[in-house]
Amino acid sequence: MALTEDVKIREQDGRYTRSQVAEFFAPTDTIVLTGFPAVYDGDDAVTGDRITLYRSTKVVEVTATNAAAGAAVMEKSKGPAGQPKPLTKEDEELIP
Repeated sequence: MALTEDVKIREQDGRYTRSQVAEFFAPTDTIVLTGFPAVYDGDDAVTGDRITLYRSTKVVEVTATNAAAGAAVMEKSKGPAGQPKPLTKEDEELIP
């Protein structure tokens, strides 16, 4: 089953979601949100291109970030003239 156009799902514990499309999958008890999805829980919020809600475990999985948020992170990680910043010693130690 799918709902479209300004979908809002409110749960009993106060958490709620907003998206343009919400697809319900009964066999896996999941809801997949697309179209500017967001999940709100008190003062916390998460957004992305696609969010999967696992209803039985209350896990929220964001499979892609919004372009605006991703672009801000990418800009912070660039050095002069748009080049990537050099790796720090700590970063190099993590590379196998």
